[in-house]
Amino acid sequence: MPIYNIRDVEVDFPFKAYDCQLVYMEKVIESLQTGTNALLESPTGTGKTLCLLCATLAWREAVLRKQEKFVRKSTVDGHRFENRSQPKDHGWDDSRPSNKSNSESESTVQTAPKLIYASRTHTQLSQTVKELKNTKYAPRVCVLASREQLCIHHEVKTLSSNAAKTSVCRDKVKTRTCGHYVQLKNTEDSRIGPNVSKPIMDIEDLVTEGTKTRVCPYYLAREGQQEADLLVVPYNYLLDRHMREAQKIIVENAVVIIDEAHNLEKHAEESASFELSAHVMAGCVDDADKVLQMDDLVFQGDDALDKADVLVVKALLLDLEEHIMDIDLGPRPQEGRSFDGDYIFKILSLVNITQHTWSKVRDVMERMVAIIASSAQNRNGSYLSTFTNILQVAFNDAPLTGTVGQHANHSYKVHVKEVVERSSAAKQRSAKSSGWDAAPSDQPKLAGGGKKRVLSYWCFNPGVAVRDFESHGTHSILLTSGTLSPLSSFATELSIALPVRLENPHVISPKQICVGVLRKGPAGHTLNSSYHHRENAAYKTDLGNAIVNFSRIVPAGLLVFFPSYGVMKSCIAAWQLPGAQGGRTVWERINQHKTAVVEPQDKQEFVAAMQEFYLRVADRTATGAVFFAVCRGKVSEGLDFANDNGRAVIITGMPYPPFKDARVVLKREYCDRQLMSARGKHGGGTLTGECPSYGVRVYSLLELLSVCVSRFTTAYKCLGKMVLPRVSQATIGTSSSRHALSIKPLAASFAIATTTAQSFLLTSALLPLPTLHSSPCGCVLTSTCARPLGSRKEC
Repeated sequence: MPIYNIRDVEVDFPFKAYDCQLVYMEKVIESLQTGTNALLESPTGTGKTLCLLCATLAWREAVLRKQEKFVRKSTVDGHRFENRSQPKDHGWDDSRPSNKSNSESESTVQTAPKLIYASRTHTQLSQTVKELKNTKYAPRVCVLASREQLCIHHEVKTLSSNAAKTSVCRDKVKTRTCGHYVQLKNTEDSRIGPNVSKPIMDIEDLVTEGTKTRVCPYYLAREGQQEADLLVVPYNYLLDRHMREAQKIIVENAVVIIDEAHNLEKHAEESASFELSAHVMAGCVDDADKVLQMDDLVFQGDDALDKADVLVVKALLLDLEEHIMDIDLGPRPQEGRSFDGDYIFKILSLVNITQHTWSKVRDVMERMVAIIASSAQNRNGSYLSTFTNILQVAFNDAPLTGTVGQHANHSYKVHVKEVVERSSAAKQRSAKSSGWDAAPSDQPKLAGGGKKRVLSYWCFNPGVAVRDFESHGTHSILLTSGTLSPLSSFATELSIALPVRLENPHVISPKQICVGVLRKGPAGHTLNSSYHHRENAAYKTDLGNAIVNFSRIVPAGLLVFFPSYGVMKSCIAAWQLPGAQGGRTVWERINQHKTAVVEPQDKQEFVAAMQEFYLRVADRTATGAVFFAVCRGKVSEGLDFANDNGRAVIITGMPYPPFKDARVVLKREYCDRQLMSARGKHGGGTLTGECPSYGVRVYSLLELLSVCVSRFTTAYKCLGKMVLPRVSQATIGTSSSRHALSIKPLAASFAIATTTAQSFLLTSALLPLPTLHSSPCGCVLTSTCARPLGSRKEC
């Protein structure tokens, strides 16, 4: 392996490094050596994960060597070595030559910090572990995951909700009735587990070994994390303080690495927000009734639940429901009314839930959840679990002294609105897709008759969650992604110091990528995916025919992204309808050229869909596959479609947020206040948009496009065609990342656009393509096609 000396740190890299990778690793080591935070952007395909792992582990080894050297010197001199670890030492320069005297150097020696590597999904974490296996470094690694990912108990893993799995698991551990947990405690077998195992194991490896040895992978990982050098976690484990404490993740003096950080703002806000619906309230009351109707044995014993506490919980839930119904929403209750953030504490205090009593209420509810989950008749979880999570979010930052809720007014808003009663069919669909807003079948009657309300507590400052774990004394926080620009705006919203910054160029030459904006389809209809046009039948048909044509000329894998699952399903349904003259459907003609694979919403089905796509692309006897997916879905983030797996990307439209949605309006107002405050302090704004009315960052949607397009930019030679309705070239050029792709002028016709695509493919020396002919109606037909030129029936 090549060895690179970067800021006097010897970094073993498994391949010959690109210049941008060396620059990236230099910035990582600079941040670690100075004990500061970093904001690092490097496009997908530049090896961010590998660079992060090699640079941080090499730096940590340098720290260990310095520490061992000091220990040996202290032993020789007769001095006792003491750990003088501090939360953060901005002067710690552990691997560079120092001008300090020996006494000064010895007084600042610290133990090597733990590395905490966080990403958004378990799939991304598994990819991180696989990258680590490609290096020469062999740290003690601990991968933390949920019971849903790691539990192997036949009874617990079949439960439908995470709340039920957690409660039943805890009960079995407490009573020592889980054979896998007992086996873990009784055995001294150290063959598995991330804390001692060689080779390094990811989540799938842990489950496989745990099943074979009958040792619980979930608790094995938790027990190994204290000795681990590298802790790998989903980043909601870091953002949520209570989850962080429950998982016993210690961030003091740790190096926290957050990959795929372009999602950080959204998830940081979501982790500090909640919505309390009428269905959840009714479900909580129903859960309380279930507990009260159980056998008296559950209330007997020294450590048993007190029945009086259950009655108190039920009463306060009913009272809270009535207080929410009594809120004056003005003349338009369905539009709702907004309040300052501290209003949530005023409402909760009406039922005696305060910063001094909420933990007692939470403890009683958690015991009720455990009883319900362990009951043979109720294995689907509990709405009370949702309510306890709500209490944790509300009181997450609440001070124990002073005016409660005063901290919330700057970053939070409360919004209350009435919701329209949905049909029975809609409720059943909701019950299948989300336990959050699904009503129990025997739901009690709501206060206020048929009226239903939703109380929302929204956080608009992602810095709330990020500052929380930084305040515990992290050594450094490294935020990295392929799409972070403009960095100044991103840093401003996170509200932490990020002095080390980098915007890396791409390793791919602009000559290897062709990107353009297509305004019209084969028949000349405008490809406008805005809300008012997306249900237009002519638009759907012409969009489908455009995809048919690109399926003909693009070799191997083609990716097509839609603004949402609803839009994707609507288009596919229209393409499956027979044509006016009874010819083949658009869907059949797409499948004639490439096997169509559709991104499912179910996790298990998604794995099967990915495998089918890869197999179809790899099959040299076939013509490839087209993957229909959704922006911000599973396909668009965290997965690379290199080489043949992604020769082209089509983006049919952008998921604009509803302009008049209450949450969007309040977010814009928050950004306006931040911008005006920044102008008042510094004479100018740092948030995107030079006028306050612009509000939400312009580039967020264009950043999303970069994420989607980056799925295929790991390939050496690629084609990209974006269908971007109503997006100007100037907007893309001024708002997107510095390494954004060069946007070609709008094509005068669809025939010209497809000819340009064909020319690029041929110039790039990809698979040989058939000759194209332009038909009178604007479609592009291949010379190998049996249909006559100009046939409107099949084009």
